[in-house]
Amino acid sequence: DVVAGSSGSLLNSTSVLTTDAGSVPPASASLQVEPQPTLSKAFAPTQIFVGGQASVVLTIDNPGALALTNVALTDDLPIGLLLTASPNAQTDCGGTLTAGAGATTVSLNSGALVAGGSCTISFDVQASVVGDLTNTTAPLQSSAGGTPTATATLRVNPVPAFSKRFEPELILADQTTTVILTIDNSASTLPVTGMSFSDDLPSGMFVAAPSNAAQDCGAGTLNATSGATLVSYSGGSVAAGAICTVRFDVGVMSEGLFDNVAGPLQTDVGLGDAAATARLTASPGAMPVPMLSHRAISLLLIMMLALGLLGLRQRSD
Repeated sequence: DVVAGSSGSLLNSTSVLTTDAGSVPPASASLQVEPQPTLSKAFAPTQIFVGGQASVVLTIDNPGALALTNVALTDDLPIGLLLTASPNAQTDCGGTLTAGAGATTVSLNSGALVAGGSCTISFDVQASVVGDLTNTTAPLQSSAGGTPTATATLRVNPVPAFSKRFEPELILADQTTTVILTIDNSASTLPVTGMSFSDDLPSGMFVAAPSNAAQDCGAGTLNATSGATLVSYSGGSVAAGAICTVRFDVGVMSEGLFDNVAGPLQTDVGLGDAAATARLTASPGAMPVPMLSHRAISLLLIMMLALGLLGLRQRSD
């Protein structure tokens, strides 16, 4: 038995055979060695948000002149990646493809591939963790022997963080404060569009006049009407690696603690971070200072002068 180290037409010749009867010319034979099949893997798209989905495509190429039989392949998904509820698993490699909903392993058995042909295996996966998830298959097996593994990496980004604060968070009951809602996409390499949320103000809180409503989250629309108790925002966007804010002023009708919950944040890829919560503390307003009329002030001055004169007379006596 011999093993070929490369593909192509290999000529093997013996040396001259020498015997007592004389010499015999060398013998030759050629062997056509076909190239091994190749295996490649890709995610589409290559980046998603956590909770999102991507398609996996495995491609088997057979550049040789011999058909392949007994094609078998196993793909064990990394931690944090599993097949979707409807994995849409397909192949044109023949054989039996096993790819169950929620599974972490995909396998092909008893496949076949014609000479000079290619075939694919595809299925959908969902990511449950953030990070770069690297997926490497087992070696491809076939009648041509074993083929090296295939590797691809899927980047899974966190959803944008959603937070809220009052500035200042301690006011008098007759003052106003600014609500600041922050959408933080700084940890992601993907932009976010279609952002929307609502902020139902707690009892006793209302949008101030003027509202000073403003936002820097793209071309979004902020509805914050003075006197209203419900604020809404829609159509916003934030770039990859960026942070944006939505703000407006509010007032309160009385002293007390006001817990305000906004959201959750909705985006074009589904839910963003959980609802954002902040607390405002309102102390009693300043007491009004009584104002004296001009006549009362004059009478007070006369009384003070009279008391002063009376005191001087008593000391002189």
